[in-house]
Amino acid sequence: MAIALREGWPAKYPKRGGQFGVIELWIEGRQMIEGLTAEMQAEHLATVTIDNWRAMLATSTPV
Repeated sequence: MAIALREGWPAKYPKRGGQFGVIELWIEGRQMIEGLTAEMQAEHLATVTIDNWRAMLATSTPV
């Protein structure tokens, strides 16, 4: 976030699916990269499991 502020680039902290957070950093306002702190990575690893993916796919509607 400090880099984004210094460079004048957009950045935000969304929660993906309400489960884990990421930092979205838009380099020069055009290319987005996502970064995670150690805490965000722990949330991600706890959320994105095979069992959770299976449950999500079982309840999703096909496109």
